[in-house]
Amino acid sequence: MHLYKIKDFGKLRAQLLALWLNYATGWTSGYVFTGMTAYGINNPKQSVSSNNNLFYYNNFINNTISAWGEYSNNWDNGTHGNYWDTYDELGEGAIDSDTDGIADSPYAIPGDSNQDNYPSMNPYN
Repeated sequence: MHLYKIKDFGKLRAQLLALWLNYATGWTSGYVFTGMTAYGINNPKQSVSSNNNLFYYNNFINNTISAWGEYSNNWDNGTHGNYWDTYDELGEGAIDSDTDGIADSPYAIPGDSNQDNYPSMNPYN
């Protein structure tokens, strides 16, 4: 797991737990979330409000709703995004015609106009 922001890592840990586990309210902005697995989240619409964060190389597995895009966040780093277990098969709209491991179409984040432009076809290690 890799997390970073220029300052206040103690605050980051608290906000990170709240963001992923949905047990607190608050605001996160300017963080990078990478190398994580979000598993079994029931309702991210009630999670911490967040804006201007970057999410990539993460796995979203077995969640009721994996993410909610009410605020503006970046869901890929410009070349790689995240793995979404609800978007990894042809029947879910995920197509990888060039077999590079990245779906040819973006994964839409419910709630607003956020999207992962480079969703992975397979979980990250």
